[in-house]
Amino acid sequence: NRLMEKDEDFSEEIFYAPAFASGTYEERQYALPYECAPRLMFVNKTILDAEGISMPEEDWTWDDFYRICKAVTRDLNGDGTPDQFGVTGYTWADAFDSNGVTLFGERGSECCLTDGKVREAILFMEKLEGISDGYQVTGRDFDLGKVVFQPMLFSEYRAYKPYPLSIKKYSGFDWECISMPAGASGSNKSQLDTLMLAMNENTSHMQTAWEFMKLLSSDERIQEEIFDYSEGVSVLKEVTESNNTIKHLGGSSGENTGFNLKILSNAVSDAAVVPRFRNYEEAVAEVDKAVADIISGNANISTQQIIWERKINTFLKNRTAE
Repeated sequence: NRLMEKDEDFSEEIFYAPAFASGTYEERQYALPYECAPRLMFVNKTILDAEGISMPEEDWTWDDFYRICKAVTRDLNGDGTPDQFGVTGYTWADAFDSNGVTLFGERGSECCLTDGKVREAILFMEKLEGISDGYQVTGRDFDLGKVVFQPMLFSEYRAYKPYPLSIKKYSGFDWECISMPAGASGSNKSQLDTLMLAMNENTSHMQTAWEFMKLLSSDERIQEEIFDYSEGVSVLKEVTESNNTIKHLGGSSGENTGFNLKILSNAVSDAAVVPRFRNYEEAVAEVDKAVADIISGNANISTQQIIWERKINTFLKNRTAE
């Protein structure tokens, strides 16, 4: 914070707010963003066209998502088992983010699993999982053109082999990406993965380190090169929203990738920020157990939410005390 405040040439306004906030802890800035990757929904247009279903609008909802998944899941070859599906890879975390759930306190000392928004998300996941009738739909099914929807980080999209343009010929279907569906109490929000730049607190070259960090994160030429030499997104609004970005994404052929730059920009600017606290990954693993247990069980959901919240908060309290 002190280096930022002293530097008259530095402005946090040039960054996407969620990317910049990823370096914040307890209202203090500890790192600057270098590149990021929002989570988007990738859509098999070929199946939608064959089923006579239109592409979802940018502001689509869980209701739209469920309706399409239900409509396309069916047995095409008549062997009694579904072989075309609605979605793979959609997780409780996706549902929580898009329904406005704030799962952990800022310091990671408590978990709020009894919120009504959490209940809505769990009920939706239960409903969604029921469509495939027990079949575990996989990413391989999506690759083979059997699934309509799969959430993917933008960086995964760019690395998706064989990237970028021959994938249509390889997989035999056309695809596009859109925002994640909005929950009943939320919005079209998804998680943002951000690569940060920081310095060692014991450095004897603090000012030099600061200037280097600032150069990498805020120089437009360097940030534009991210689209050529990396698989993420620039953290600068001016760069990501420029006309050059589509050229970079399309490659030298200039072919249309089917990628909507507005969707990318909106996904970054409205993204959910991943909490940063000690033992975060372990805490998420505990929530994963909780959601799986609640969905698979027959007990009252509200009661199970209370029980699991107590378990997870005890876990967090013990980890904090270590």
